[in-house]
Amino acid sequence: MLSPPQMISLATTLARKNKVNVKFDNSSTAATDGKTITLPLTSRESSWIVRGYLDHEIGHVRLTNFQSIPKKTALHKSLWNILEDCRIEYKMAELYPGMATNYKKLVAELLKAEPGIFQLNLGDNPASIICGYLVLLLRTQHLKQTALNSLAIHADQVFLDTFGPELQKDLLDTVMPYSKVDSPEDVSDMVEALVQLLATHLQKQKQKQERPKPESESDKDTSDTQTPNSTNPQNDSPDPSIPQSTKDQDNQPGNSEHPIEQALNSTEEEQDIGSQLRNMALKAESRDTLRVAGSAKEQVIREFGYTEQEIKASTQLVSKLSANLRGLLQAQVLDHSKPGLSGNRIARNLVHKIRTGEPRLFLRRSPVKQVNTAVHVLLDNSSSMRNWNRFEIAKTTTMALLKSLSYVRGINLALSIFPAVYPYRLNGDSETVPVAEIMPHGRNHTSKLLYPAKAKGDTPLAPAVMLAASRLCGLTEPRKVLLILTDGDPDSKLEAETAIQEAIDLNIKVVCLGIEEVAHPEIFPIYGVVKDVKDLPSKAFKLFERLLTTQP
Repeated sequence: MLSPPQMISLATTLARKNKVNVKFDNSSTAATDGKTITLPLTSRESSWIVRGYLDHEIGHVRLTNFQSIPKKTALHKSLWNILEDCRIEYKMAELYPGMATNYKKLVAELLKAEPGIFQLNLGDNPASIICGYLVLLLRTQHLKQTALNSLAIHADQVFLDTFGPELQKDLLDTVMPYSKVDSPEDVSDMVEALVQLLATHLQKQKQKQERPKPESESDKDTSDTQTPNSTNPQNDSPDPSIPQSTKDQDNQPGNSEHPIEQALNSTEEEQDIGSQLRNMALKAESRDTLRVAGSAKEQVIREFGYTEQEIKASTQLVSKLSANLRGLLQAQVLDHSKPGLSGNRIARNLVHKIRTGEPRLFLRRSPVKQVNTAVHVLLDNSSSMRNWNRFEIAKTTTMALLKSLSYVRGINLALSIFPAVYPYRLNGDSETVPVAEIMPHGRNHTSKLLYPAKAKGDTPLAPAVMLAASRLCGLTEPRKVLLILTDGDPDSKLEAETAIQEAIDLNIKVVCLGIEEVAHPEIFPIYGVVKDVKDLPSKAFKLFERLLTTQP
């Protein structure tokens, strides 16, 4: 099973590869709006569900036009969801062959977790039987998900008993060209064809039932001689065109609606596999009260007392710090191709120089050092930061770091403050910790930022670390640094230690710069303490030097 860090890494890699947005805000919600996929990270035991949901929804975001969903009836939408699910799984497996294996594993896990999830039974809602039959038919025949074979055989008999052989044959003929379905619009056309097929068969069945049965001469001759208990084998032989469930309904008073009619008139939408996975993820997440982090809205933090303040610090402080950090934060990258004496490719624009004896005709890329680092500053704003002079030291330190790092080209800088406000509210079964993402990664930062006027609340370090880690993990910089400014006294030491280790597992370098003290230094892989801002350049230099030369 995948741990939350592995899930973040996997999700962000797949998201970049598939050009879709995947958001991790450490929430307990699995959802998609057609553009962005939001995934939960808090449940280890349901990681296969999250992975399956991710694979499934990436296919939809990349390949599905949600505007093409037919909305005429519940059956239209249910059929469309089923056919489109199978289409995107097939197409994604063509793009990435490993996806086919992932989908097969997902189906197998679904069968283990919810044994009745694909099961059809005689007497089920007719719309459910039609949709379930198509799900099993397409997944076994088209997607080769053999784990469903026995269920598909059983579903075949349930469909036959409910609707009869004629409808079954015509339905199979209608979906036979499914392998040629290439777009959501093609899916809509097939859905319309299926609904029209059902309507046509319903009309035929009604006409058969309304047509008077002719009385033969032999019937007239024997009618007077038959006893009440005698039977006529000829008249009692079953009509194969009439489904068994319809005959049973004829014998039940007050229930004259044909199964096809019930299906066409159904108002309940059948859940697609994405909805089932989402519900299972939410069910798994809701077993325990969760502490998760979410981004606080600007209006909320302004009401709490945040005001715009200029990012300023001592010029001498900034120049020392930025000069020291520039050298430390360099990472090796490949420079642009240059002519050389050897290489794998010939520089075509230099071929004409062969006559002159020019030996440097090959293109080669040499490694050079450049600053290419993402730094996320995470500032503790809990009530313990009010002790002594910590709030002012933290503010001055933060401003100096931001100013210094902004002078280093190649730094992708961000600042988050936790808890953004206090008290915070419960969101369902989850305690949502608000984090003020003051300077998000990838934005053009100004010379001012919103900064709190007071420190208040407890120290929910764990969810804040996971939110910052999720932001860093989605970036392309080869080196990622999480710099935590805190007095090092989290409200849950165990949770904080776990979150820090999970960030390290994501190849994020974690360092703590203690403000006056670090109450629990053992939970941080690298830490230092600042008691006087004048010592910041030397303290920060030693801290980053250890950070960049120590293996996690």
